[in-house]
Amino acid sequence: MVMLAMAVGMPDTLDYYKKNTDSMMFAKYQYVLKSYVDADGNVLETDNSDAEKFDMTSLLRRSDDFDEEVSVYGVETDSAYVKLKDMDSLKDNEVYISDSFADKYGIKPGDTIKLDAQYEKKHTNSR
Repeated sequence: MVMLAMAVGMPDTLDYYKKNTDSMMFAKYQYVLKSYVDADGNVLETDNSDAEKFDMTSLLRRSDDFDEEVSVYGVETDSAYVKLKDMDSLKDNEVYISDSFADKYGIKPGDTIKLDAQYEKKHTNSR
């Protein structure tokens, strides 16, 4: 039954991403590096003045029903690509979340969100 549901829904999902991928991008070109250092331990740098560093990881939101993988991004406070209202006023352990994430889990400003590292016994509590 699950395979049938995927077969019916998958074309629409792929079509949606095909049409909307450009609007989901921070910039025209994005390069994601596995590490920011080379084999000798030297920090990788670029001469491109438009380049901007950001960090990205996946964490788990655990519940009694299922665990869901969540993408977490760290961006520069003065990012040229990601504009968030009052981002420089965030305190330690405060984060911005998407409207869809907030709606899905009924999260309101000031609520605490617990996210766990997938393969380690580490967790992060953020508000």
